[in-house]
Formats: sequence, C-alpha cells, structure tokens
Amino acid sequence: MRSLLVTSATYTQRRPDAGPVIRRVRPSSGCSATWLEAEAGILLDQGWLTPDDRQRLWITEAGEAARLTIKRYAPVIRARIHHGIDDSDYVTALKVLQRMIRNTDGAAS
Repeated sequence: MRSLLVTSATYTQRRPDAGPVIRRVRPSSGCSATWLEAEAGILLDQGWLTPDDRQRLWITEAGEAARLTIKRYAPVIRARIHHGIDDSDYVTALKVLQRMIRNTDGAAS
C-alpha cells in the first residue's frame, strides 16, 4: 500500500458537462484519519484515485467506471441482504452490535 497521510483529502471528479467537481473528505467522529488513510491507499493501489503534485486525490477513469458499477449493483445487493428484515429491526441490530463493540473498547461508527 502506498504511504499517504490523509487528514483532510480533496478528490475531484471530472464531469464533461460541468467541469471538475471537488468534494472534501474529512474524518468524522466515526471515521478516524487512520481509517481514511487506509481506505485512500486501497483506492490508490487499485488505480481508482491518483494524487496530483499537491496531494489532492483525483478519481481516475477506472475509478469512475467502478463507481458507476457499484452504483448500479448496490441496490440489488442491499435488497438481497436485507430481504425479510424490517428496517427498524436492522437499525436495532446495528445499534446492539455497535454497543457490543464499544463495550469491548472497540471503535464503532
């Protein structure tokens, strides 16, 4: 994995009709800088992001293709995983699991 310090990353997506779109990614209370650095490193290694000389992260053509594929299949995958599970039950299960993680001194987001 590439070494990349990420505390506040900028990534830009080029859109032919609107020019570059810049979004800020910052660690939140549930997202540590270490986690963000690791995730950015994975995307860099896969060729889905590339840094410029100012260490801003740019989505590549391969990254955009992957984003569109994920966008297309995510609803189908979610529906299959959640089949027969009421949304309120799902939320309750997540809260219980997050609490169990915190009870063991883990970090739950």
